[in-house]
Parts: sequence; structure tokens; C-alpha cells
Amino acid sequence: MPGFTTDHLLDHARRSPLLARIRDYGAAVAGIYLTVLVRRGDEVVELDLNGSEAEVPEFCHVIRQTDEGLRRCKACRSLIAFGACYRGMSEFQCHGGVSVLAAPARRPESNAKNCIVVSSCAFASGSTANGWRRAKSHAKGLSVNLKTLRQAYHALPCVDEDRLRLAGAFVQLAATALTEAEQLLTLKVRTSGRGDLQPADCCAPPDGDDFAALLRLSQVAADDSGNAGACASLADLIKAMIERDPAMPFTIAKIAKAARLSPNHLSTLFHQQTGETFTDYLTGQRIKLAKRLLTDPTLSVKEVAQRAGFTDPAYFTRRFKSATAKTPTQWRDTI
Repeated sequence: MPGFTTDHLLDHARRSPLLARIRDYGAAVAGIYLTVLVRRGDEVVELDLNGSEAEVPEFCHVIRQTDEGLRRCKACRSLIAFGACYRGMSEFQCHGGVSVLAAPARRPESNAKNCIVVSSCAFASGSTANGWRRAKSHAKGLSVNLKTLRQAYHALPCVDEDRLRLAGAFVQLAATALTEAEQLLTLKVRTSGRGDLQPADCCAPPDGDDFAALLRLSQVAADDSGNAGACASLADLIKAMIERDPAMPFTIAKIAKAARLSPNHLSTLFHQQTGETFTDYLTGQRIKLAKRLLTDPTLSVKEVAQRAGFTDPAYFTRRFKSATAKTPTQWRDTI
């Protein structure tokens, strides 16, 4: 398609609020960070979702200190990108003996050679003792300090089975977001009659609620298998989303719809895993935000209420007093 390039898609990734949230929640909830693998000339390079060179774990830095290690790393990135394009979302073991998750961000008809792949950072899975032996074996022939490499290995994110499932969901979600962005940008080229795209064309905010899109990954809770780990992952995700932006218009009904659960079922799961009701947790996070905002003397109590997610200042005052035994004005006078 003339006028549409990989750089346009990467520019979208850099500017996209949704992808920024996926990246941040992935780090906070699953303990992994996301990168993209994209072909540049004759090799596949690893970039952050903002388009800059990716920050890799210290383990990878140690491996790449030698020419042979760097060569293996480049070959490994190409193999992972190639494998993801043809196998779909998969877990791969890199040349260093550690794991990587990767999923293709492309339409089915795209050229696999040039497709973008969303990848997790390298992580340790399963037994760390067995994992280190595997990594040590893979490092044979490299002139690296094994003590330094061992320390770097143990500093890697350690992903158990439940977290692996959640991390995979974040990788797949980011890949899906980029795939949908590619379709949107391609459509803009076709319908605009233009042979080029400007940066502004690539950064339109996502339609709908960010948190609804994020919660599509919560298929882990949609089966009624009673998997406690899966339910806990869903509760952790909801908590992380609320903690990041408590003022957003969260409701149990919207989140339940996005998670493909009934509101009553989601409320029960959340209470079982957190010991709090959804409403109490959300209100508590908004009260914490309000306390921070009240330290700004230029804001009125009404403005604080609105910025903390309370549409009714009177209701805000009642909830604040219930939580702190003081009205917002009284609390502000004590700080």
C-alpha cells in the first residue's frame, strides 16, 4: 500500500495512550516490559513501544559484551520474529537459555518477512536452579564472567505459570492493538486518496474506554474453571488499572462487560481475591488521590472532587469524612 510504512505504525505506537497503558500495566502486574521486533535492513532490531532502542535486561547486556554473543543475539531476534509470524503467540527460548514471549502484530495477509512482532523482555521461568544451569550451558563458548552472568540471571523477572499466562495476554493485547492500528492506517490511505500519511494520522486516540480494551485480555476469568490464579490475575489487573487512574469513570458493569462476566460474578471474584468490594476499593483509591490534590491550595474542594473522579461534590465530602473523620476543608487545614 503506497504511503503506508512500518515507521507509520511505530509512530502510532509511540503516540498511542492505549499502548502506553498496556506497557505500564504489563510492567506493574505481570512484571515484564514490552518491546517490538522490526526488520531494519538485513537484521531485526528490538525497539521500545515508543520507537526508541529497547532497554534490555542486564543478562542480555552481559551476553552482548562479546562479538559472538552479539552475533547470537541478532540471529536469535530474527528467529523469534520469524517464528512468531508463522506460529502466532508463542513462548521462545533465546540463545541465552531464557524465555521470551512473542506475537505477530500484522494482518493475516501481511508479508511475514516485514511484519512487526511484539515481544516480552527476557525472563526466567520454572525452577531458577534449573534455569541457571540451562543458561550457563548456553553461554559456553562465550568469553563472559559466569559470576556476573549468574547475578544478572537471578535479576531477571521470574514468571510462574499464572503470571506467564497474564504476561502472554499483555503481549497478545499489544500485538492486537498494533494490528488494528495497521488496519486503520491502511483504511485512511485508501479512503483519503492521499499517497502519504502525516504523524497526526497515526496517533488518533483509541475509540471507547481504555480499560475496556485492556480487560479483553481477561479471558482467563471467563471460563468457570474455578482457577484461583486466573481470578487473582484479573483482580490484580483491575486494581492496577484503578491505582493508575482512579478518576476514570470505572463501573463494575462496564468492566464486567469487557471481561465477559456478569457484574455479580465479577463483584464476587473481586471481593474473594481482595477482601474488599469493588466500590470500596475504587472509593479508597479516589480518596487517596483527593488527599494529594488537597495539598494544592489553588484547587477548590469542588475541583478536587472532580479531578478525583467524584461528579457530586457533596457525595465526595460525605465519603471523605467517612474515610478520614474530617471534611476535605478540615483535612486541608491540618496539613
